[in-house]
Amino acid sequence: MKSQGQTLYYHYNPRGDVIAMTDQNREVVATYEYDSWGNVLKSDTKGIAADNPFGYAGYMYDKEIGMYYLIARYYNPDHGVFLSVDPDPGDEDDPVTMNGYTYADNNPAMMTDPDGHAAWLVVNAGFALYDGYGAYKSRKGAKGIAKASAKGAIGGGKLKVAGKVAKTAAIYLRTNKATGKQYVGRAKNMQRYEKRQKEHAKKNNAKYDFQILLRTKPGRQARRYEQKMINKFGGPQKYGGKLENARHEIAKKKWKQYYV
Repeated sequence: MKSQGQTLYYHYNPRGDVIAMTDQNREVVATYEYDSWGNVLKSDTKGIAADNPFGYAGYMYDKEIGMYYLIARYYNPDHGVFLSVDPDPGDEDDPVTMNGYTYADNNPAMMTDPDGHAAWLVVNAGFALYDGYGAYKSRKGAKGIAKASAKGAIGGGKLKVAGKVAKTAAIYLRTNKATGKQYVGRAKNMQRYEKRQKEHAKKNNAKYDFQILLRTKPGRQARRYEQKMINKFGGPQKYGGKLENARHEIAKKKWKQYYV
């Protein structure tokens, strides 16, 4: 954040909460704590850090109305619901997603909702939930915050969520080690993701690097986010893009329907 000729730096936990800010001298000028729904439990700021608009899960906070702005809708942390209904009807095989006002599928400890359209897992690329502020206190200042953020401070929490993570879909990026060409794919669970890596290598007689871009619920949400990642990485070569994908996951005429 830049203001009044000064630059402040954000520090996050794996969920994306802003847990602290430091200045150019590495001095801690702000620390924050939140409950699972985003209510601010503690906010200690100095100087221009008081003007920071970002907080829980990295969302922009509107102090005048006490709500978070999630691009598509406003979220009320006091009640744990959105202010307006989600036009996406959700999945019939997952009743929780059909409640148009529910935030993060009523599971904010495990899910976030980056754009107000669909919940996806906090646990991403091997990270587990942790107490960022506790990491700050135990590791002393800016260096401690940086180390905790970089490493994810993975502890016992990883064991508690491992089973749920295994059942979630993975949107991944495949990169050819020789050519650098890329492909975006989807696996319905982590077991399938492991198999897909071997299948890609065997089918194409090539060596690849694999990276999980995000994890979400299988089905409609997974297809939506796969298409979003396909778009983000340039689209299929067939349509003038850079990816080795043979096609879009969702036909372009249906992007509006899927909120791509």
